[in-house]
Amino acid sequence: MKKIETILADLEQELDERMQEAVNPPNLVMANQLLERMFKQMDQAIIFDKTIRARLEGELEALREILQSPDASGGAKERLEVFRNFYQESFSNGQIV
Repeated sequence: MKKIETILADLEQELDERMQEAVNPPNLVMANQLLERMFKQMDQAIIFDKTIRARLEGELEALREILQSPDASGGAKERLEVFRNFYQESFSNGQIV
C-alpha cells in the first residue's frame, strides 16, 4: 500500500530530525502521530497470512513502546528498519495488497 510507504518515509524523517536535536528527551509527538496513522493503515491492508499480520503489528507495537520510553533514541530507527524490511518483503511476495 502506497500510504504505508509514505508514512514509513515520513516517520523515518521525523525520527532522524528528532534524534539529532539537543533536546533530551526528544519531542516525539509527531512520530507518535505518524505511528498511529500507520496502525490505521495496517488495519485497512489486505494481509493474506495471519502470522505476517501479527508480526507486522508486533513490530509496530515494539516501536510504540520505544517511542514512549524515556530513552526513545534507543533502537527506534532500528526497529523501524526491521518493520520496513519485513513489510517490503511481504509486499513483494504478494502477501500484502
